[in-house]
Amino acid sequence: MKRLSFVSLFSLIILLFLPILLFSAPSVYGQSERATITVTDHAILAVTPDIVSFDIEVSGEDSTANGAKAEHDLKARSVLETLAELGVPAENVRTEHIFLSDQYFHAVGGTVHKCSQMLEITLKDIDGWEYVLQRAFDAGANGVTRIEFSTSERDDLQLILHEMAFNRALEKADRLARASGLRVGGIIDMNDGQGDMAMYIRASGQRDVAATQIESPADFLARGRISSPGQIELRATVQITCTLIKP
Repeated sequence: MKRLSFVSLFSLIILLFLPILLFSAPSVYGQSERATITVTDHAILAVTPDIVSFDIEVSGEDSTANGAKAEHDLKARSVLETLAELGVPAENVRTEHIFLSDQYFHAVGGTVHKCSQMLEITLKDIDGWEYVLQRAFDAGANGVTRIEFSTSERDDLQLILHEMAFNRALEKADRLARASGLRVGGIIDMNDGQGDMAMYIRASGQRDVAATQIESPADFLARGRISSPGQIELRATVQITCTLIKP
């Protein structure tokens, strides 16, 4: 009888406190997954370039490795001296790589060795870049593998474009959320990115550096330009992920 009374009392206590335990404990089944929205938008700005950068190749070929390097060295010195004479600052001329290779050619019945160097040249006087490139060819450069136009205001403009792209993405998220009867909460993730362009030109044949006729910048430009920088397109893309909440 006493045991029954103890069990009944214990059961009564459980019944009294069970609702409190149920309401105070987190319910896994009562929780819903957080609703989110991910949107991407971008901003574009066309600007007139004031910087040009290009990569020129200086190389020498011979039946021996020493001969190939000797020819390369002669051309490289001539090109670097020419760039210095044209007023191109030394810090704007950078060697990207120098390599020595060999390849067997059935046509000549032997191995041809090649010593090649790639020079990156950056000019802040975009009006005279064609003349500089031509003079580099005259001095012994064999080809140009990249020509890229840019602007000295790129960093400042990219910050403005990223802010514009972010605001547009946030506005898009808000419109879509309201169309669903919700509103945007907080931002939980964000990333961005951008890209560029280039062109390729190749000059063939050997040049006698000493016999090259040098013309003035005025004479060169008088014959007409060989390219048009036009305008470059700066782009910023932003992707954001936001939480969605009820209004």
